[in-house]
Amino acid sequence: MTLFGTSAIALRQTVPWIVGAALIALPFVYRDPYHLHILVLILIWSFAYTSWSMMGRFGLVSLGHGGFMGVGAYVTALLWNHLGVSPWIGIPIAMVCAGALALIVAYPCFRFRITGHYFALVTLALSGIVLQIITATRDYTGGSLGYTPARTKGSHLAALQFDDKTTWYLIALGVWAAGLLVWRWVDRSMDRYALEAISEDEDAAAAAGVNVTFEKLKITVISALMTALAGALYCQYQMFISPDTVSGIAVSLQMVFAVVVGGIYVALGPTVGAIITIMLAEGLRIGFGTNTKTVRDPQLNWSFVTEPEAQLDGRRVDWPSGKVIGGSSAINGMVYVRGMSSDYDGWRQLGNEGWSFDDCLPYFKRLEAYSGGDSDLHGRDGPVAVTQGEYYNEMSISFLDACAELGLPLVANLNGHAREGAGLYHATISKGRRVSTGQAYIAPARRRANCRVETGAMVERIDVVDGRATGVTYRKDGKSTGVRARCEVVVCAGAIGSPKLLQLSGIGPAALLGGYGVPLVRDLPGVGENLQDHLGVRSVYQTWWRLTLNDDTNLPQRDWGARLGYMFRRTGPLTASSALAGAFVRLLPQSTEPDTQFHFLPWSTCGIDQGFHTFSGITILSSQLRPESRGHVRIASPDPDVHPAIVANYLSTDQDRTATVAALKFARLLARTAAFSRILVGELLPGVEVAGDPGFLDHARNEGQSACDPVGTCRMGNDPGAVVDARLRVHGVAGLRVADASIMPTLISGSTNAACMMIGEKAADLILADAR
Repeated sequence: MTLFGTSAIALRQTVPWIVGAALIALPFVYRDPYHLHILVLILIWSFAYTSWSMMGRFGLVSLGHGGFMGVGAYVTALLWNHLGVSPWIGIPIAMVCAGALALIVAYPCFRFRITGHYFALVTLALSGIVLQIITATRDYTGGSLGYTPARTKGSHLAALQFDDKTTWYLIALGVWAAGLLVWRWVDRSMDRYALEAISEDEDAAAAAGVNVTFEKLKITVISALMTALAGALYCQYQMFISPDTVSGIAVSLQMVFAVVVGGIYVALGPTVGAIITIMLAEGLRIGFGTNTKTVRDPQLNWSFVTEPEAQLDGRRVDWPSGKVIGGSSAINGMVYVRGMSSDYDGWRQLGNEGWSFDDCLPYFKRLEAYSGGDSDLHGRDGPVAVTQGEYYNEMSISFLDACAELGLPLVANLNGHAREGAGLYHATISKGRRVSTGQAYIAPARRRANCRVETGAMVERIDVVDGRATGVTYRKDGKSTGVRARCEVVVCAGAIGSPKLLQLSGIGPAALLGGYGVPLVRDLPGVGENLQDHLGVRSVYQTWWRLTLNDDTNLPQRDWGARLGYMFRRTGPLTASSALAGAFVRLLPQSTEPDTQFHFLPWSTCGIDQGFHTFSGITILSSQLRPESRGHVRIASPDPDVHPAIVANYLSTDQDRTATVAALKFARLLARTAAFSRILVGELLPGVEVAGDPGFLDHARNEGQSACDPVGTCRMGNDPGAVVDARLRVHGVAGLRVADASIMPTLISGSTNAACMMIGEKAADLILADAR
């Protein structure tokens, strides 16, 4: 043997060990819980697909594996819940049950030479029967509502329940590797040649001495045992199963598709198929804009985090912020709400001339390409599509019916004259696609010769000479570069980035800047103060009505239908905004206008890292519209790469706490209306055990998250705490303006995207007017 041949053999023997070591080390090096969750699902489904491929490669096309997987999942869960049998014992019992079922069905088929598509039809019936049994025995299995294994507190080895993703990843990795070893054992054994001979000609194989029935039964039983194990592991990992996700013809067809796509004749083919199918399914989750990968991706998101919030039990709260052209409009939920006229009139009453609602309305109209017909409140020729009804979910209609039961008026236009009521949201969507400010404004502008967009650059400071902004210094690829401004510098970095940049440039509270050695340019105590945000608190309900977006992702046929609908027609759930309907309600006795906003979300989630629930669920997200709580944004280092310290001070006043509790109570009232109670199974959050005000408040403290509407940190006004004047010019620094959410003196009554675009439109006019 040549030296080259010896080296090749050594390399071939070494590579699997290197890959194995890397896979084992992966969760200890890369701990992102969302990606570990995806990897666990890929490994479990890879194992299931491998079990099917061991039959399929020899021409034994089974459509009964959905039944075997259902047996594995449900038998394990039922034994644990009803008899207290540990999954370590229950899983082998479930595997034996699946193996016995395989013998019962397969033996007559093989004994009487039922092959090909006839065998597929028989096994198809098996999948359907198992599904029907699970559905019909609702008192035991939960039927179509799904089934949840009894949970233990924390991780519990005997119950095969673990809180951390790393443990589950290592378990799934071990099972996946075992599946590959079984595949390889079959591939290298005499059984392979016997099965290949049988697949080509059963009579010839029998004449050659092959026990045809025995060989086919053996591979079928092994495959059934493995599939049942996959079902049991899936159940233990997800801690929830439903008939459609672990049994039935759809699951069987999913296995066939994945193996055929990935490669039926190679050991890693099923794994490739699992990666493709799981990632395609996750692509659907990503597309909804609420979820997880898009919002979490550090290439798209600044990923700000607050300091520990005193009134939220010391929790740090995630604050997503767009890190792309178009900013947060490129990653938000696409809901278009302008707020109430009184919000802007209030700005005017604070001394900001030109900012009443009547003053701002022309700029709203200028930006809008409204699809709702003629209206004195909307524009039709602007760059930003504002649409309603491109996609709606029937669950949203139930929400509106529930609101009507409680006496709320139904409003055709939530951006219209009415101040209180419920209706379908407008959204920044056109022909099934998101419309961000990057697409609406920047993309057309880049075609001009006088427009240059520098990406991948970090602004280090605004250069100020003799009290006038003369340009900026930015860093790109490790090199600092200065650019001069002929007229003005306009800061549009948002409610977090703008005060941070001003402070790094020496414009802000003198004491703060001095503490970090930043040379003082202008002492403006209000820079970074007056931070306001909406706190969103979830009320989550399980429903038996399979019309939620959870079902559009979890049910394979709906999953594929949604993707195909989007690919070819730009229709369906992938074209939806995060919330399809909402309500503006007056709950506090002293309020003269709505004080609370309710978003209806036809989906539910375990958390931002885990995607949608595996069962049908909905969410009512409540937010106090005009919170009294005020926080701040302050630099934590003179280094521009270091995020500032963010303190939101959520729930820091009695009124904010009272309003939040009232909102959660109203959400429960909505759930108990006739419109909702007929379709809801139960309340998951806050939970039926929560009854009094302290319980609701504790829920808000534990579950409250940012609604991603930070404003106010470069407040507009003429008092000593203001940062910019009514023309958005920074006090005391010539040639410098701020034009973004940070200039809002008070938070508007709704999502802030529409108001931010209006501010940009008005700022353009102010800059042009002053330049003349």
